[in-house]
Amino acid sequence: AMRPARVPVWLRAVRRCGTQRTPPEMLSEAVPAESLGVKKRDRGRPAEYVSHKLQPPVRDPGAEQPRNFWQDLADEENRKDEMRLKRQTERQRIKQEARARREEADAEKAADWGAYQGELGVEGSDTADTPPLVAMDQAAPGTPLPTRQATERAATRAADHGIIEVVNADEVLVLSPESQMIQQELRSSKTTAHVLKIVARAQDQLEAIHVATAFYRLGRHALPFQLSTLVEDERYRALEAVVPRAIPDLTTNGLTNLLWGIVKLEQQASWLPKLLKRCLAQLPYFDDKQVAAVLVSLSKVPNRGPDYSALKDALVEALRSTQITLREPRDVSAACSALARMRASDQIVLQQMADQARDRLEDYSLEELASLARSLASQRARDATLFSKVLKVTERSVEHLSVYSLVQLAWSLAKMGQADEDFLRHTVAPAARGFMEEFETRDLCLLVSAFSIVRVKDDDLFEEVALALVPKVRFMTQEDVSAVLLAFASASFRPDALLRGVSTHIRENL
Repeated sequence: AMRPARVPVWLRAVRRCGTQRTPPEMLSEAVPAESLGVKKRDRGRPAEYVSHKLQPPVRDPGAEQPRNFWQDLADEENRKDEMRLKRQTERQRIKQEARARREEADAEKAADWGAYQGELGVEGSDTADTPPLVAMDQAAPGTPLPTRQATERAATRAADHGIIEVVNADEVLVLSPESQMIQQELRSSKTTAHVLKIVARAQDQLEAIHVATAFYRLGRHALPFQLSTLVEDERYRALEAVVPRAIPDLTTNGLTNLLWGIVKLEQQASWLPKLLKRCLAQLPYFDDKQVAAVLVSLSKVPNRGPDYSALKDALVEALRSTQITLREPRDVSAACSALARMRASDQIVLQQMADQARDRLEDYSLEELASLARSLASQRARDATLFSKVLKVTERSVEHLSVYSLVQLAWSLAKMGQADEDFLRHTVAPAARGFMEEFETRDLCLLVSAFSIVRVKDDDLFEEVALALVPKVRFMTQEDVSAVLLAFASASFRPDALLRGVSTHIRENL
């Protein structure tokens, strides 16, 4: 039996189109495979298509041109090739700028470290170009190791690397080799058990810097289910007993690390008021990164007494008077979130942060931008110019947003009056449907609230949200149940299956 003749690819495309006729003379001409400049995908297509793609004709925009299927296809592919080239060029430019910034930062750190060694009198050292072994850890997750900075607010600043302890402006003490070894072991620890083992072995040699680093490492490595067991350990209790006498000798970086560690461990220590008082006394010597880290830690302190209120008011006053200026996007977004959690709604401070963010919006990551927008919106810091820019960034980068950032930006823009029905239906809703199973309970409630604020009723989306919440009902707390009921009540939507599950959960568990 004879095999049927193979129909060319371009002819099958024309037949599928159904609305475009191909002239007979075009059917008779085919592009040979050996033609120079013809891509593999174009072989077998009409000569008119290939010639038009390789050298598009100059057309008069005012004159009406006859439509041709192959010419339109060639125009579309030319446009896609141009866009692809532009994207490649833009990516290369961004990589080059990032590389230049990294090299500049490395050179600045090397210069700072050389100057620092010179002040200590370490000349000709073999380790002059390497960071110190006893460098303190970063003040909080995501905060880089601070470098030593001379400011007008302090005559002398404790070295942020942690190699020295500053008792006063004139007295500088260098750690002994044994203390340096202990510090290095603590910094290289990977588990809470390793930290406690080092602390128990060097119990009689612990200095203030070791105590701060140990608490920071415990807070960093401890998992939620380990906290109850950790605080009952005798080695942890012995470490906690050393803290009161170590607090007066801590540098600003040590105070920051110690506060962050105890807050991360979710413990209300008896010496916490003393630590807060010491932070208040050393506040003029804190740099901007340390101030942001202290604000974040302070916002998560469980029991808030007079020392907490005094330190919070002093921090807010310092930010208001521009005695401390937050420069980095990470510090601004973290500090703004902390102020929102502490309900310290100082409009002057919030406006200053909004102004800084508006001027450097391109330096903010999407997560930092979402956190900042949520904090400003929750405190009613109205800045139409800033939020209009945030809306443009969200529309342009919605496919790169995380699930948490998506709902934060949607709610913030709705709260500030920048989101409309078109934005919610055609930008937020399609992106949210792709991650419905990944949302937490409060994220889904926040998504529904964003639609209700703008008075957009999307029953299909609300039904999908309700179905995604049904498996989460048995894990809901009282706050989660209240948030769910309030969100759907404000949206005027009744999810029957979800309400039946919530009712059963309330009767049996709450």
